[in-house]
Amino acid sequence: MTLLDTHRQHLRGSGLSDETIAAAGIYSVEDPAASARILNWEGNDGPAPAIAFPVCGRDGSLVATILRPDEPVRRKDGRTPKYEWAKSTSGRLYFAPAPLVDPVKWGDPATPLVFTEGVKKALSCAQTGMPAIGASGVSMWHDTQASKGGHRRDLHPDLAGTPLKGRRAFIAFDGGDTTENPLVILEESRLCRMLLDAGADVLLLRFPFKPGGPKVGLDDFLAALPESERLAALEKLCAEALQGDPLARVRLLEKAEDKSIATLALMRDRSFLAAIHVADAAVRDLLNEALRHKAKLKRTTVENAVQGFVAELRTPPKEPTPEEIAAAEAAAEAEAERTVRLEINADGLLADPRLLDRFYADLEADGLVGERAAAETLLLVVTTRKTTRPVHAVIKAASSSGKNFTLGLVLARLPQAEVKFISDMSSRALLYMATSIKSMVLAIAEQEGAEKADYTIRTAQSEGSLTVLVAEKVADGPVTTREHTVEGPACFITTTTRAKLHDENETRLLEITLDETPEQTARINVAQALRAAHPPTADERAKAAERTGVWRCALGKLELTEVLNPHAPAHAARFPTTKIRARRDFQRVLDLAGARALLFQKQRKVLEGRVVVSDEDMTAAVKLCEALHSPIPPRLRSVLDRLRASVLAAVEFSPAEAAKILGYDPDAARRLLRDAAKLDLVEETEAARGRKPSKFKLCHPPAAPTDSPTSSDNPGRSDKSPRDPMGSALSDCPAPETPPADRADAQGPLGDGDRVPAKGHDSAGRTIGQRTTLGNDLENCPTGPAVGQQRTIGQSGAPLEEGTL
Repeated sequence: MTLLDTHRQHLRGSGLSDETIAAAGIYSVEDPAASARILNWEGNDGPAPAIAFPVCGRDGSLVATILRPDEPVRRKDGRTPKYEWAKSTSGRLYFAPAPLVDPVKWGDPATPLVFTEGVKKALSCAQTGMPAIGASGVSMWHDTQASKGGHRRDLHPDLAGTPLKGRRAFIAFDGGDTTENPLVILEESRLCRMLLDAGADVLLLRFPFKPGGPKVGLDDFLAALPESERLAALEKLCAEALQGDPLARVRLLEKAEDKSIATLALMRDRSFLAAIHVADAAVRDLLNEALRHKAKLKRTTVENAVQGFVAELRTPPKEPTPEEIAAAEAAAEAEAERTVRLEINADGLLADPRLLDRFYADLEADGLVGERAAAETLLLVVTTRKTTRPVHAVIKAASSSGKNFTLGLVLARLPQAEVKFISDMSSRALLYMATSIKSMVLAIAEQEGAEKADYTIRTAQSEGSLTVLVAEKVADGPVTTREHTVEGPACFITTTTRAKLHDENETRLLEITLDETPEQTARINVAQALRAAHPPTADERAKAAERTGVWRCALGKLELTEVLNPHAPAHAARFPTTKIRARRDFQRVLDLAGARALLFQKQRKVLEGRVVVSDEDMTAAVKLCEALHSPIPPRLRSVLDRLRASVLAAVEFSPAEAAKILGYDPDAARRLLRDAAKLDLVEETEAARGRKPSKFKLCHPPAAPTDSPTSSDNPGRSDKSPRDPMGSALSDCPAPETPPADRADAQGPLGDGDRVPAKGHDSAGRTIGQRTTLGNDLENCPTGPAVGQQRTIGQSGAPLEEGTL
């Protein structure tokens, strides 16, 4: 018997090797008459060509043959089943044959069994070494003869003689169906109940899938992995499986960090409600009593939830009308055309040198006012989500400043399957996530909402993945240790109104601030007024949605995730090293430079699969991370600049008086002043007493860092150069060092094609290649502010222009 090449490729697509295909005896049927004989059809017009799957019993004997026609046969009722059975053999279970599974294992209670749907899934599982049994459908696991007339369901007779008491049994139905399809969930619960009644230890496998995407079967899950990794991945999935016994799931509520959240999640789980529905009266009584005792749930509450699930089962599937079918086909065709159009526009966007200008223009069209540097920094941060070292960020700004609005506009342009918004999080919630967070963006609405999970989040940020060991006791067996891993890394972004977070958090987060000036408030109000007077038309909204779709497609197409940075060594030699956190900060600069290169990867050189970082990328990253080198948080710097430029510069003042200058409420101003007092930037001259408010006074600007270059060791710079209020030298930069005489060029660290003359000036009048002091040594004179804000030189100097990428 032969196998057509097209059929072999189909089987390989399900992850089956040629050895497995041969061991299973799979072949092709090309003769319609032969096909009709196999199916016991009258005449000689059977479906052909078709793949023939011999069905083996537990002892390895042939009990039936299934055909999978290339073109399914349409029934009178309109159905087109993928597989065809002979009427006399319909419903037989499939036991993977030897040598894929040693027949002895079927009778060994110590060997776990996998129950799945279909021959290919059973073979794919058996190929890894785990014995699997397949049924022709999710509803074919019971004895159909004994179940007629409303009798209690019994297991399929093909399972007779297979020991199940105390045996681990994994149910592996398709991912997606097990959470979204009520009928499949019901059949999973029925099989689970039959196995539990037989004494098995039942667990439910949950295959990862994208909501709204195609369902993921056991064969799909394994086929997506290299053959060498499949067994380990399946064992990991088995270790994370759900308890099939609903009583065991109720008992687990005792171990939950937040019992109320865990109870809510359990009562929303359809598989749990289905398990209650199929249980007999005695088991239901036990479940109701356990829920009353463990979760304080009344019987009526539980029954109402179960009836809600039953109502979904009673809703008959609506047969589409010809008009609906035509409309669906037209919609599918339009969606296909839209996908092609998005792909073309996305390629054009990624190839456009003005990509960042277009990004900001789209944000402006959606309502963003100002904040270009902040928005572009967020774009670079989320671009690192697919790398092995994502950058994490915190947006610091006052309440009502637009933190979450700005973040939401940026995240709306990412593929939404890669973004998870979090409002609140218990301390161990992240540890027990059932799905991977790798390459995702986890956006936490407010830092305060995740404080309970600070340690877990910091670990995920530093280590990438999370691993927890859990002690478990299954049925009457011994206590065992189970390892659960949440695969990462992911990119974390949060927002806060605080000027300073816990030191352990500060060192892991890139700080982004927003413009909090009255002038920015006025600009926002004008923009809101214009939008109210001239709201966008339906056509404009459709175009905005199309632009967002192009961005989602483009950012999802960034396939290369590794970079090569030839400029890193030169920057490392000049990076400030006063603080131990500089070891992490320098890597953050490199990561942002790499993110910018990845964003422009269609316009950068690529060497051996790595995108080459340009000098432009590195310079932009240094400018964005400028605030990292100052001991003063950017937001405090901005606040103190504004106070020094006000009437409060040399007098004592209350938080309420500062609030009037800053445009904050008094409580927010009080918190900021206390944060500044901890850094000796302001002095609390009088503590609050009763209704009398506390008093503060601005301290003198801090002295220059002791390790900064001085006149004695750097004659190119005067000790009397003016400084900004936070102590960074912003005036004359020293002359560049003269290159060695034996050097043939003066190109510096920028590499070929980026030659820099030894002497000369840029458009701002600075000597090219200068060195300056910004807290410590930095590469160039600063030309932009900390991310997302303006900076003022001295108390009366003109503000520097807002830095952009």
